[in-house]
Amino acid sequence: MTTGGRSTPWTGIDRAVWAAGLAVAAIVWGWAWWQAAGTAQLNHQMPWASGAVGAVLLATMTHGTWLLQARRRIGLRRLALLADDAGIADDRPADAGRPGGPLVAAPGLRRYHRPDCPLARGAEFTAAAQAAHESAGRMPCGVCRP
Repeated sequence: MTTGGRSTPWTGIDRAVWAAGLAVAAIVWGWAWWQAAGTAQLNHQMPWASGAVGAVLLATMTHGTWLLQARRRIGLRRLALLADDAGIADDRPADAGRPGGPLVAAPGLRRYHRPDCPLARGAEFTAAAQAAHESAGRMPCGVCRP
């Protein structure tokens, strides 16, 4: 995600909340372990064991929320990218998708693109005919659909 110069879907606040949630979970788990380890009586250990389980659940929820936040932001970025691409289909030249038209790809990649594809912008791609890309084993891009 290189939106606004960032290469990560998390903001600084996301990282701080994630770190704080894990820190609280670790402190609660450590305190519960410390309290339960001091005695061999089961009736004294059970409440602290329950607290440790709660701390593990808190850590799991913290991680899950952190990952879901990233998934949401990546999905929104993908929708914005595809929404930008939706208008390209109407103003393309009539011969842009024909086999002789210029299509771009990079060595080692599996897909070839139209030159105006959002996924091909700003990258070091070389132009070739569609037949050349297909003979190299590349597939058409799912965004620009050359």
